[in-house]
Amino acid sequence: ERIDEGLPPADDRPSVGMVLPSTNDDTMWLYNLNVPGYHAAHTRPLGAEDAFADQSSGTSIDYETLLEADPDVLLILSGMVDSYDMPAIRETLADDPVASSVTAVQDDRVHPLGTRHQGPLLNLFQLEMGAKHLYPEAFGEWPHYESGPYPELAADEQLFDHAAVAATIRGDDQG
Repeated sequence: ERIDEGLPPADDRPSVGMVLPSTNDDTMWLYNLNVPGYHAAHTRPLGAEDAFADQSSGTSIDYETLLEADPDVLLILSGMVDSYDMPAIRETLADDPVASSVTAVQDDRVHPLGTRHQGPLLNLFQLEMGAKHLYPEAFGEWPHYESGPYPELAADEQLFDHAAVAATIRGDDQG
């Protein structure tokens, strides 16, 4: 509800590409943002324009295809997993003569996501993360992520009460 109420008008939303980069080369696989099912449960509610809407999830792309789509924001699936080095991904994109021309790379809007395989708890955190990545003016900026666990957000920067969720998980009496 809080995200729905805070979304800007559709015309003011960024174009977004969601990709899973290869750990071996410059290949990446695109994933659609607004499709049904749990694989897009963390992006669909954000209502962004899918830069790859005309292509199928799982399609392998190169930097030329990324530049053709030219997303305003690039979300890196599994960017918070140890096997993906976000500073190195950003540096690789910025150093490449083609990828460096992508708007998201030029504007330093290459952000990590968790995973498409999620349950309700992970979904809460990924929705919060995505809302802050895509709409910092409405939901506050996400801390510039380098590595490690989900960063601590001050209570007034959280889109839901993290402590209340933790207490519920622990079975603490909510009174």
